[in-house]
Amino acid sequence: MVLIGTFFIAVYTPIFYFLKRRYPKKLKYLLNVHVFGFLISFMFISIHFAGQIGRPQQFYPELGEGIALFIIMVLLVATGFVHRFQLITKKAGIYYKPHFNRYYHVSITTAFYIVIIVHVLINVEIL
Repeated sequence: MVLIGTFFIAVYTPIFYFLKRRYPKKLKYLLNVHVFGFLISFMFISIHFAGQIGRPQQFYPELGEGIALFIIMVLLVATGFVHRFQLITKKAGIYYKPHFNRYYHVSITTAFYIVIIVHVLINVEIL
């Protein structure tokens, strides 16, 4: 499941970026696929992370980049929610700068790509 979730995130992110500019009329559909696909992927990754944390002590894995990835995924979901539901913050009277959140969301996505590559290389024992 974690491979499916990670593959979806890693592949759909650049596809989404390209298609939303190429077909702006289909942005609502693309955004729905982005939001729900990433939430399902986050669920798969959370199940994988919980399985790693739940291992017995003698088989406990090294969690360095795994914890970093999970924190990155939580931040991606959080910034995605803030960006997606920005109207809620406007109605509540909270000052919101969408370009500022977008900057963080894109930066965290870049960190995701870097850490996932390191994570995979360590687990296949190349690093």
